[in-house]
Amino acid sequence: MGVAGYIIQTVSLKDMEEAKYFFMILTGLALQFVVLVSSLVRNRGNLYFHQSDIVLSLLSISITFIGVILFYRKSKSEQSM
Repeated sequence: MGVAGYIIQTVSLKDMEEAKYFFMILTGLALQFVVLVSSLVRNRGNLYFHQSDIVLSLLSISITFIGVILFYRKSKSEQSM
């Protein structure tokens, strides 16, 4: 909760498109956290990823990566104007 509050306070969003990309980043990170916690709970504290966990991890990492690329591409295009 503290990390999410810090991120929300420090990042300034200029329009809805940046908010959409920022939401993609946060969604990917949250999904990765859920996959990690569910893996830990299911395996009684042992960090072992099943095939479905690996697929969900790749999905969440790709969502986050695409969000970061689009967010910074939008920011750089506005700075160059």
